[in-house]
Amino acid sequence: GFSGADITEICQRAAKNAIRDAITADIERQNRVEAGELSQEEADALPDPVPCITRTHFEASMSKARRSVTPDVVQQYTDFTAKNKQQWSTSSEESTAYDMDYAASEQAREDALMDGEEDTIPAE
Repeated sequence: GFSGADITEICQRAAKNAIRDAITADIERQNRVEAGELSQEEADALPDPVPCITRTHFEASMSKARRSVTPDVVQQYTDFTAKNKQQWSTSSEESTAYDMDYAASEQAREDALMDGEEDTIPAE
């Protein structure tokens, strides 16, 4: 699996890929101006050739990505989560019982509210 640092590296590499593409496009545009194909005003009026980071940038980044979390570590986290979920759900005292699935759904609902989607998310 990928760690948080791995994901950060993938995102940074994708951003650098987009910047590299934008610089290349600017150089090509400037070469066209110098060759007399375009005036500087025409070149400046052209749309941004790389307005955002695209899927292609991420795919190129992913092709060089490394997974620093081994399958056995992923399994350890899975086992840990299952064990804790079982312990919390079988708690004898109602006040200490913790429902991880309910907590996850509540977090999703709160995230949606923060994103301005309060009309579409029913409260549980």
